[in-house]
Amino acid sequence: MNLTEKLREIVQYSLSGNIILYKEGMFWKAYEQAAYLFVKNIKSYLVIKKSVKSAGGDITSLGFPDPALEKILAGLDYRMIEEKKMVIFLSAPQIDEKEYSGWKNSIPLTEDPVAKKMTCENLPVYKAAYDLLLYIFRINKNVSREYKFSLTEKIKDDLLKFLICIYKANTVEYANRKAVILSKASIHLISAKLQIRILADLRQISTRQYATAATLIESVSRQLSLWRKDV
Repeated sequence: MNLTEKLREIVQYSLSGNIILYKEGMFWKAYEQAAYLFVKNIKSYLVIKKSVKSAGGDITSLGFPDPALEKILAGLDYRMIEEKKMVIFLSAPQIDEKEYSGWKNSIPLTEDPVAKKMTCENLPVYKAAYDLLLYIFRINKNVSREYKFSLTEKIKDDLLKFLICIYKANTVEYANRKAVILSKASIHLISAKLQIRILADLRQISTRQYATAATLIESVSRQLSLWRKDV
């Protein structure tokens, strides 16, 4: 399905106040009216507007990494209608076209930084953090129930927030703003590192598992430090 086809489909769903998301690579994307409904009713994400010749004009969009999807969908009514297509049923009031146009016009036209630079999922720091998050999911099955739904959930939450910070930093042009986002990312990583150490001290993970996690954390920390030096 090309972008023009997606835009037609988005209009149909937005007429009922619902949001349609498309999975593109490692990210879920919302375009135009769907992006508007998303930031208005679910969560405020960075919205990009760029000129797309094939679509005949300026297109607004937002995106977030796949690992963040579960948390975003918590408490919402949704359905996966295809492998890479999902609808969130908000049943929100029909979009006020004047309000929507004002919102879209308020977003500055920029080049898409994700296309201009290295894509987020190819950044070494993102890949290292994603590997760490997957590893935490794998070893979580061995953690006792007492800590599985508290401590390890907090670790996963910190790592998800870290990944989102990396995504945001990669789309920001101004160095001072990028530095602030990367500082927040660093705090989430420190928090995850401390909690993983606690898991090891409580003997919820083996020495070998902790050593693997520590190696992954060191890799993430090193890549993050290299990026921050360049800011």
